[in-house]
Amino acid sequence: MTKKTERLSPTSALGFVKAFATEGKEHLPLAFINDVLANDVKEFRKKVKKLKIGSPYNIIEVNKLTEEGILKDLLNTELDLYCVTDEGQTFCVEMQNRQEMHYEERIFYNTTLKYQTNYARIYDTNDHSKSKYTSLKPTVSLNVVGYSHFDTPEAIHFFRLYDVKNQKYPQKPNRYMEIFFEFKKEDEKCSPNLKHWQHFFLTGEALPEAPNYIKELSSMMEIANLTKEERSIYRSITKRQVQATESRAVCGEARRGTW
Repeated sequence: MTKKTERLSPTSALGFVKAFATEGKEHLPLAFINDVLANDVKEFRKKVKKLKIGSPYNIIEVNKLTEEGILKDLLNTELDLYCVTDEGQTFCVEMQNRQEMHYEERIFYNTTLKYQTNYARIYDTNDHSKSKYTSLKPTVSLNVVGYSHFDTPEAIHFFRLYDVKNQKYPQKPNRYMEIFFEFKKEDEKCSPNLKHWQHFFLTGEALPEAPNYIKELSSMMEIANLTKEERSIYRSITKRQVQATESRAVCGEARRGTW
């Protein structure tokens, strides 16, 4: 029997940020975003051609958190990364493994905050013919969810501003958009590539017929391919998780009176 390759989980903060926010690997989040957008309603599909990572993966900063013992920041992040297209559109991407209160409020806050930060940033104060609002660019919240957030069989959901009474979208319907990708749901309507992403998030592995970029991500998740610093962080996190599991087990035995 072949020994199973030890690898990072792409749904962990360390694995997710390494996979999608590593400097020089911009083609990976670009591929993911485009595969997600390909599942949108046809009239709204628009392929992203170029992407810049707004918060590149920084092993030095991660090491600092580890040395300070702030491992919880590696286990539970809020805004995992954000990317900016060559047209100025922003994608706020987040991994959410479990349900929590006020989750939708938080992602709405993060997205609108990112939208507002561009206000007047690229405005030429000497050119009074332009409005400061021209600097506001479309913002998308892409939420990768590891539980059933919606009580529907669909694995992917797109939300836009919409005139319910007249059943019309604004002139610029993609100005603000929320996307949810529930990777644990089996949805036959998903595109083949999105199903490969589901398998990757569930296992960290790529199927033989998966696109090359998912195979590249799978290789990046292998512990043997991590840097010395990354392996050290991985061991620290694993040790913390084992200790937490053992502690819960001890508490459970105590409550059952088996001591």
